[in-house]
Amino acid sequence: MKKTIFAFMLLVSLSFSSLLWQSSVGGEVLTKPLSYGNYVVVGSGNGDVYALTPESGSLSWRTSVGTNLLDFVIFDGELVAATTEGKIDKIKPNGEKSWEIDLAELYNVTYIYGIDSNSKNVYVAASDGIYTVSKGGAAERIYAVEEGSILTPPTAVEDYVVFGAENKLIKLDGEGKEQWVAEIGTDNFWKSRPVVGDSTIYIGALDNKLHAYHLTRSYERWSVTTDGWVLSTPLLIGETVYFGSNDGNVYAVDTNSEISDGKHSFRLPSSQNLKRGRWAVSTLYSLAEPTVISMLLISKMGHRYGVVLQWRG
Repeated sequence: MKKTIFAFMLLVSLSFSSLLWQSSVGGEVLTKPLSYGNYVVVGSGNGDVYALTPESGSLSWRTSVGTNLLDFVIFDGELVAATTEGKIDKIKPNGEKSWEIDLAELYNVTYIYGIDSNSKNVYVAASDGIYTVSKGGAAERIYAVEEGSILTPPTAVEDYVVFGAENKLIKLDGEGKEQWVAEIGTDNFWKSRPVVGDSTIYIGALDNKLHAYHLTRSYERWSVTTDGWVLSTPLLIGETVYFGSNDGNVYAVDTNSEISDGKHSFRLPSSQNLKRGRWAVSTLYSLAEPTVISMLLISKMGHRYGVVLQWRG
């Protein structure tokens, strides 16, 4: 009996022993914690960026940017913080600012939805389009949308940027030229930041679906329907994509998913076979009439498409 009581008391004690520290930041925490230099940085509801030591949580520095902070990015070796009201600051590892700009004053921007960066620029998704901000703090609008449009946070890769604008998923080159535009009917994209895989873009939408689009050809490879809006940003690990829905569920989907129109279906070959060159997928063709090509028929927004699969042996 004594051994049983001791074991129980030990388990209870261990269940409360994992908290290392907690540190007040003067308001609700609005941003995802980010590792920056020797610190963990977070954005507070009071408009300040806090740099805390990972070991003890003690405050090393705090810098005021503005209320309604968005998730940070690292750019040119420094922290970039932005607010939904249009302010963008580049902050050195010691908390001093390299520069600060205000897109509301410069371009009458009314809202910023999110930022991302590559080695060349910070990309800003704003209420009237996509902006770039250079290493020196020069801002320029490279792509225009109708004022007041709802955009997703952007995803910037070295040579292109992807974002949702209303019901369109748009891929631009680094200078703002459209590479392609895909639409999802009457529903919109919102809040779900696009995630880019080897050859596919994953993004959630208000049509209750997670969508997967071909990276270079823009067609929809597949989608997964839930019972609620998909506002969260997907997580891609290996050949599985994870995402949450407003229906209260978390989903895990094989990225080599099945294409189907409810009558005909085909499971795509694994990426290993694709890499070995055992399968080749032809260009996607749009058909005026419902037609079966190689026993495969899929539909997208009321249109019929055929996919030719060729086995190379």
